[in-house]
Amino acid sequence: MKILRKFYIWLYSNIDLWLAIQKAEKAYRGEYVIGQNRDKTKRFLVGRTRYYVMPDADDKLRIMNRRQMHKLRVMRVMSNEAKVRHLMKESFYFTPDGSGERIYDELKEYKRKKYIEYRMATYEKRKLIRKQNRLLRKRVRSVRTKGL
Repeated sequence: MKILRKFYIWLYSNIDLWLAIQKAEKAYRGEYVIGQNRDKTKRFLVGRTRYYVMPDADDKLRIMNRRQMHKLRVMRVMSNEAKVRHLMKESFYFTPDGSGERIYDELKEYKRKKYIEYRMATYEKRKLIRKQNRLLRKRVRSVRTKGL
């Protein structure tokens, strides 16, 4: 992979992770607005609960707490074997819990590196899929032109 491309992936990965961390911290403080109540006042996420930064199916970072994880397990989007300890292990960041226990700086740096490696791997995977789709479209066009 070219050095400039790696640099851009590294830069955008750091920015995306930083924005997701800021969103999770804001949700932890109870300042993140998720909608309106019936009386038109703002509705906030629950404060002082642990939020996790995880990728979704589209490789975008999402924040979730245990309650949202439970909803995903009930809807069978997430496996029933998934537990909170797996969420902590696989997440790219998590906020302090209710007692205020924060993530260690070494662990935070490790998870940042893990996220950058994840983004580089997904970039390579998407690049391969785009190449295969391009070849498939080329074959389909050649078959169509020969058939006419």
